[in-house]
Amino acid sequence: ALAFCPKEEGKEYVNHIDEDSTNNRVSNLEWCTLKENNQHSLHLRLGHQYTVRQILDDRFFREFPSLVDAENVTKVKYSNIWKIC
Repeated sequence: ALAFCPKEEGKEYVNHIDEDSTNNRVSNLEWCTLKENNQHSLHLRLGHQYTVRQILDDRFFREFPSLVDAENVTKVKYSNIWKIC
């Protein structure tokens, strides 16, 4: 991150915006504090922004109020669900 993103004062951590630590594109990186990094992760995990639908066939689907709920029922890791939503 140091090579591509100017470090901001007081921000010691690099956040992967999409939660994929293998995605090191500049557009996916941001400097943050530990608190900001944890809040970002928690926000995504709780699914505040997302309603998740699992399509079962042409007529039926299941809807989940959050990524965590979808993960618990489908046993698919929330970060993988987030990548395709």
